[in-house]
Amino acid sequence: MGIDSSTGAVHLSLDEEMRKRARVPNSCTVCRKRKVKCDKAKPACGQCTKRNTVDTCTYEEFPWRVLSQEAVPDVSRQELMKIVSSLRNIETALKGSDTSLFTTLGDSTRPSRSLTRPYNPSEQVQIYDYMPFIVPFILRKCRIEHYGALSPAYSIKQDPHLRILWLYTWSSFEKNMGNYTGFIASSSAISNQPSESSGQHVSKDLSILLSQYRFMRQKKATQKIECRTIKDTKASLAELVTPLLPPRWAVKELCNIYFDRMHAICPILDRKMFMENQLPHLIGPWDGPDQIQVIIPPAKSNTPLAYPDIVLCELLVVVGLTNMCIQQDQYESVPHLKLMRNYNTGIFQAIAKRCIDNNYNMTRKPYSLCLIQLLVLLKYYNHFCPEDDDVSDQSEGRILMGTIYSLAMTMGLHIDPATTALTWGSGSHFPVYERLARRIWHHILHMDAMTAATVGALPLCQSEDIYNTDLPNPGNSTESEVEKMIDESYISSDRLVKLFRKICLICFAKGDPPLVSDMFNVITELKHYLETIPSIEDIVMSPYSICWKMKGLNDLFSVYSLLLGLQSRLMGHFQKKNDTRMVYTTCADGLKVSVTMIDMVLNICYNINTYFSNMCSIFLRSLVFPVMSRSLALLGSLLGKASHLFTTFQSVGMTSAGLKTVRILQDLYDTVLIQIERGVHVTKLVNEGYYNSARHVVGMTYFLEIMKDPSFNFKKATEMSKQAPQGVNYISSESEAQNNFLMGLLDHEIEHLTAIMQTDIQEVITSIKSPASEVSTASTIPIANPSLGYAQQKYHAPSPPLSNTPPQIAPVSATFDPASPVVQPDLQSLFEGNNPYWIRDLIPRSADKSGIHEAQGLVSNGAIPVDPATFTTDDILGLFNDDLDWLDNQAGADMHMHYETELS
Repeated sequence: MGIDSSTGAVHLSLDEEMRKRARVPNSCTVCRKRKVKCDKAKPACGQCTKRNTVDTCTYEEFPWRVLSQEAVPDVSRQELMKIVSSLRNIETALKGSDTSLFTTLGDSTRPSRSLTRPYNPSEQVQIYDYMPFIVPFILRKCRIEHYGALSPAYSIKQDPHLRILWLYTWSSFEKNMGNYTGFIASSSAISNQPSESSGQHVSKDLSILLSQYRFMRQKKATQKIECRTIKDTKASLAELVTPLLPPRWAVKELCNIYFDRMHAICPILDRKMFMENQLPHLIGPWDGPDQIQVIIPPAKSNTPLAYPDIVLCELLVVVGLTNMCIQQDQYESVPHLKLMRNYNTGIFQAIAKRCIDNNYNMTRKPYSLCLIQLLVLLKYYNHFCPEDDDVSDQSEGRILMGTIYSLAMTMGLHIDPATTALTWGSGSHFPVYERLARRIWHHILHMDAMTAATVGALPLCQSEDIYNTDLPNPGNSTESEVEKMIDESYISSDRLVKLFRKICLICFAKGDPPLVSDMFNVITELKHYLETIPSIEDIVMSPYSICWKMKGLNDLFSVYSLLLGLQSRLMGHFQKKNDTRMVYTTCADGLKVSVTMIDMVLNICYNINTYFSNMCSIFLRSLVFPVMSRSLALLGSLLGKASHLFTTFQSVGMTSAGLKTVRILQDLYDTVLIQIERGVHVTKLVNEGYYNSARHVVGMTYFLEIMKDPSFNFKKATEMSKQAPQGVNYISSESEAQNNFLMGLLDHEIEHLTAIMQTDIQEVITSIKSPASEVSTASTIPIANPSLGYAQQKYHAPSPPLSNTPPQIAPVSATFDPASPVVQPDLQSLFEGNNPYWIRDLIPRSADKSGIHEAQGLVSNGAIPVDPATFTTDDILGLFNDDLDWLDNQAGADMHMHYETELS
């Protein structure tokens, strides 16, 4: 026996431990269970005989036997001694590391995640919360908002490092927007000079984006005034609509585009009834004069059109939806589409809402099926182009969803129309109404489940017992094969709806939070579901029409989005429990999903015309944004933790092992930035031209620019976040350290997280339909290569354009020295080895005259092989004025190719 002088622990010798374990329990099972003394008599002990339980008195035979010390071989005893000694050393090291991780940063060993305790599957996961945290614009508007459990706002609230970065980004953005005219459109701002008011570096790309955002903001303000005028006007519906509609042949073409492209995803209108029986009563026959004169029949007239104003509003929303399908280049290539270039589709929606508000009191009675159709079309419109300027969490769509569901229940759509035939009538139109009623009800259930899964809330319909409306029967359809396929698609849609409804009820009930085991079960179920539905390769290679491919993409993206949201919440739970092992595991799983989705969207955007057609961007907007938001939130969280670690490393001394860890962290940091840039890039592409989406794109881009800035300091960002009122957005230093799981990882585990995110850009963008060595160039969406730039010291300049053979992700060549600030390398070393990026690396020095003089000196000495007589200061500054002619004469055509797109 011995006593550890440092810890005071009592240690038994190996012989004492063996003698302690040599005793075999030989009491009967009954006495052991009752915890009473047993006399060990056989066949029955005294206690069991006394209690008259002789038949239950048994003795267990244990697999081990008592061994004497001599029975243990010497070799085994020596090995046991080594094991015991090693365990004691590990125990002492762990006790010493409990106080602070950084007391042992100079050592080669750090605590391993594998030594943490196993998680408790019966713990509750607090996945749902009210008012995640106070954000500035909510305070200004004095408005109470409730976010869903999967809202990006809750991700920010849950993670202190991401919250610090968000608050810092928001503060910096407000300062720059407040001093917008001070830095936009000036060459000093474009050349990455810091703004005097904010101290932030503003790149040319971000300056252009902010300029576009400001223009869209002004345009949106004008559109809101127009919509408000529509709401307050006393003009009749016909007087409002007539001047807005394009010529008759254009209206017919737009309606055909809607039914060909979008109808299969929202099949709530009957094409024949709408085009042949309803619209001619309002706008005249299709072969009439080009100029449409809207005529709304008076109430109680002999026309078969019961609700003409609602049908007219349906036409407006259909035209507005179709107009959003049209890309800018198509306005010129298709003659009749030129008329729709400057249409404010928000006015169409405003007219439809005015019609409903003025003519229909839905708090009193349910009215007609066509009113439900209009409301669903408006919800569909909000899904693709949300018009709410203040809330990013689909609040208007959620409120409208509640109205639609309540109205449908009141109308009795949850009851199968076959049992309510008298309500629908028994004429020749009954089969059409029967199919429409079933389609509309199940489409409402689909929207309800998708909305709940997107925001992280309970669905309105929480049980299948609420309704008995059958699915549409393909065999009853007398229409085309397309209509039969639409009815068949409800089978797979119903399966997805039931799965999402089940998961939402398990995970998002405020009064009954899910257990850890519940979360793992639903995540496993989602993964199994992904194995049963078509993959992206199956969808692209499918011979079916575009609308079916888009339906498949919708299901695929929805499942991935929900899966990533649940994985992120589970990761947050384990972070609160300081369970490094499980945080690492769930983070790795989430990163796999995030990278998969970013790469998938990149591939689709680059090959969109090869896979689908030139009118499918509208579908990508609604699919991409939720999953990109969650992916970027997870990546931003990891970036914040890495930034926090860099700041911490700068405050302590390190050995060579510590420097190695810093280099591994630098690899992680650079790789995360690459993935964030890819995510921001595709989000920017698919959301082009829409104000509400542009706000998010600007925020994401601004966040990326801040994190790319070499002067960014996490400590300063932390100090700025502490200026908020305590208890609102306050983040303590202890919270930062406790929630940074990277501190508890080994080097190879950090390297594993980095490896998950490293993907070959050429493989990512290669068309699935093309040979492996061929990259499609059919896309009309230009995508710059987002994979270069972060490996070259820390000059995060724009990347070269994407060529037919994109380069691999470059390895990180910079080493992070925590003892000194970031120092830019000398220009001669940048040029050695035929480095094509020397001009780019010179750009940040343009504000520093020493950089220009250094370049001129290297030219004069022959270190840079250009003509000294023609290489002047104006040549360098000419880069910022988009003057690239000098590159052709001095640096060669190859370098010109690298930078023509980058710097123009």
